Amino acid sequence: MFSFIIGASRPKHGPAVLTAGAMMAFEKCDYSHIQIYFPQGWVTDDCGVYFEARNGQVNWCNENTFLETMEPVRGYLVRCSEAQIQDILDFCWSNCGKDYSHKELFGAMYCAIAERITGKENIKNPLGDGLQSEICSGIGARLLRIVDADVLKFGHDPQSLSPKDVVEICEQHGFERIL
Repeated sequence: MFSFIIGASRPKHGPAVLTAGAMMAFEKCDYSHIQIYFPQGWVTDDCGVYFEARNGQVNWCNENTFLETMEPVRGYLVRCSEAQIQDILDFCWSNCGKDYSHKELFGAMYCAIAERITGKENIKNPLGDGLQSEICSGIGARLLRIVDADVLKFGHDPQSLSPKDVVEICEQHGFERIL
């Protein structure tokens, strides 16, 4: 059995702190970002690496560089079979270099506001652009779906999920919290 970590974090400094602060205040949580951590040996033998959508694109980030700018707040251990490893890594490599979608981020925030006001769930992101670009929570949701196809409720659009939604999915499905 292999495992990786779906994590939630917040920026330590820089302009992202303002956007993150607004998101955390609205969502009433202490994180604004979702990242995936692969332990040493999955991708490189040198160190663990993060896969994330931040700073304009979807990319890999080594552990030290990530921790210089981001503060991990939560982490959920996701176990996967050997057969799923290739699908997970294929997903990551095929999405590497895609643009980070600020438009999609604001669409996801719109969905959160609309769901809170109307009480309806699964509102589709009106600014989502399919799979041309990504946001951090969409990547987390898609990876969870590779591990367990039933992890997302029917109708949930990964592009409409916030970081808080991804954390709630991890908690609801019993992934072990390790941070």
